[in-house]
Amino acid sequence: MGMWLFLLGLGVLTTFAIYIFTNSQSGHRQSKSTPGSPRSPKSDLPDHISSWDHETGLDQAQWCERLLHYISDERHGGRYNVFGIKTTLEYSAKFDGIVEEFYPVVYKQANNGRTIKYRFVVFEKGEVFKMGDGGAVNWIWSGNFTQPAVDMVTFEPIGQSVSS
Repeated sequence: MGMWLFLLGLGVLTTFAIYIFTNSQSGHRQSKSTPGSPRSPKSDLPDHISSWDHETGLDQAQWCERLLHYISDERHGGRYNVFGIKTTLEYSAKFDGIVEEFYPVVYKQANNGRTIKYRFVVFEKGEVFKMGDGGAVNWIWSGNFTQPAVDMVTFEPIGQSVSS
């Protein structure tokens, strides 16, 4: 059993190292969140969408869903992939054909007043490897995607088939 666990761990580490090496070769390695670049314009969201007014009864996960659906469906008509992530998480991302970017989008927790920053990116094609905790509160996406691993999502342009 001990040898099996060792080999399993070695396989996971090898896969992760190959993924990081591949992304670093493409010239785009992102640790945590470094928003903004000449090809990723920052845009503003309407207050009625980004507001964290707790009188509406939305919890943090529902707030993330509202943002995702607004950006994807209402703002872009479902023509692009959309990815959102809590900026305190470590992740590696490669986004090709960035159309729009929202950073920071801030949620304020009702119970303690703590603010949490998110980054939402609208793009044509990409991949994300998350190295932190998961769940709809921490990362969320929509579009033409496949999830080959628990902590990895790949995206193809809308309308193209997704390889698994």
